[in-house]
Amino acid sequence: DALWTARERELLVEGGRGTGKTRTILELINVLCQRFPGLVVLIVRKYQRTLASTCLRTLNEQVLHNGDGVSFFGGNENEPAAYRYRNGSRIVVGGMDNADKVKSSEYDLVYENEVTELSEEDHESLLPLLRHLKDGQRLIEHQRIIGDCNPADSGHWANRRCEAGKMRRIVTVLRDNPAYYDDAGAPTEAGEAYLQTLTSLTGSRRERWLEG
Repeated sequence: DALWTARERELLVEGGRGTGKTRTILELINVLCQRFPGLVVLIVRKYQRTLASTCLRTLNEQVLHNGDGVSFFGGNENEPAAYRYRNGSRIVVGGMDNADKVKSSEYDLVYENEVTELSEEDHESLLPLLRHLKDGQRLIEHQRIIGDCNPADSGHWANRRCEAGKMRRIVTVLRDNPAYYDDAGAPTEAGEAYLQTLTSLTGSRRERWLEG
């Protein structure tokens, strides 16, 4: 709920593995694209090739559904790959390894998948792209950039931006994922199995993925 009501320009969704960070952000993006015709969103990662097996797999398998009227365009020399909605909204996908193509458009919302892979220079170069207008007006009042990550080293730039008040941190836990916990707060069968896996971890892996 915190992410859906947040209006800050820079947001960091942070939590252990399986807490539903990516799914929640993608659900928000999909709803906004359906609600505001002509919306332009960017999903970006450090390397574009890693998107297909991670973030975009979640988008294809868990968020988009047959009948939604969303088609995928593979891109060409002049235009980046994108999901196209019937109402004119687009979700552009790309990597900072091909930054010129990513930065060739203006956006209403930018989603930095696995923000810990990006440099602060990457992040700050994306912020000025939040300036898309349609007929001279913003489609959404609060254009924003959303990053997600597992808890990172305290010295990471994203953590420093949060501590400096430049970026709002939203923390997620396993109970936020409906696949693992039901409405009453009890673990599902899948949740029990996943918890057993996480509790078997040790050291920093346990701290990051289970304890957050």
